[in-house]
Amino acid sequence: MNNQLRKTAGFGAKLNTYEQPRRQADYPAWANPGQREDWRSCGLVFWKDDARQITLFAAQDALDVLTDMRSNSDWKQFGRIVGRPVLCHYLYDSQRKPELVLSDEISLSSAEAELLFDLLQANERVLGEMAKADEAMGRTRMAAAVRLGQRQVAGAQIVKLWEGQGWLLLLGC
Repeated sequence: MNNQLRKTAGFGAKLNTYEQPRRQADYPAWANPGQREDWRSCGLVFWKDDARQITLFAAQDALDVLTDMRSNSDWKQFGRIVGRPVLCHYLYDSQRKPELVLSDEISLSSAEAELLFDLLQANERVLGEMAKADEAMGRTRMAAAVRLGQRQVAGAQIVKLWEGQGWLLLLGC
């Protein structure tokens, strides 16, 4: 069995590493352009045909899911909801604290969650290496985004500076 792919009828999960070509065209026929981009991006990709949903996880987020699945086995009986963790800032409500929410959620049955768990365990070392590389790239990109933002923010309401592997930088003025 391929160590970087698990799938059943209607559901699948695959690991895209940095060594793979980005021109993979094996995405589902129903995928929209944004989903096709996620399909080809580095990280852990989940898809569910009946929901017409594709979700991309950065390597560290995938490792966090693995840690959670190891510490809580409820998914074996009840399944699991997975989604891309996003830090939500409430720009117009200063009383609300930023919070992590799930975007692009997919509800997995216990059998689908088992496939995901198997894939995560089989690729834990690779995901760890990818997470370290993502962190190093993120620091470099964040510094470049801040420099760019210092030049482009004047007069803007909200400036989307850079969208990358697992994070989106927004500046409100």
